[in-house]
Amino acid sequence: FRHTRTNAPASDLTASYDWSGNLVAWQPSGGGVVIEAVTLTDTTAPANDLVEVTATVIGAAKEIFVRLKTVKP
Repeated sequence: FRHTRTNAPASDLTASYDWSGNLVAWQPSGGGVVIEAVTLTDTTAPANDLVEVTATVIGAAKEIFVRLKTVKP
């Protein structure tokens, strides 16, 4: 999937990608699914970047869901 990303992110948040096979148990990249994010368009503020996220299944999972998660450390 693709999403935009601000060039002025909040300094008190971190972002990551998780995957799940059932929408209940979520885990980070690894464990049978590799998630990679590539910046397609890198712009300067105030414009937003365009990011493409790819999840590659290398394990036994047949269907997966991927989410962008932000947390306050």
